[in-house]
Amino acid sequence: ALMHGICIVVSPLISLMQDQLRQLPPKIPAATLSGSMTTAQMALIVDDILRGRYKVLFVSPERLASAAFRRLVRPKFNMESR
Repeated sequence: ALMHGICIVVSPLISLMQDQLRQLPPKIPAATLSGSMTTAQMALIVDDILRGRYKVLFVSPERLASAAFRRLVRPKFNMESR
């Protein structure tokens, strides 16, 4: 059984994130968020994040540092208290 919550993995290399994503077992839902994605791709992933559909999220450092990403995860995961 999978635990509640999401694991956020920060990686500066998009190709490494994609390789790690492919290596995860199929039963672990995961996605990547990087600067190379289209707005439509990001919107779909953000919607799934908000619905709790992912267990692992790979993000680039610039995405992690963005105000929009911090607003996205703050209410759900309370990054400030960890």
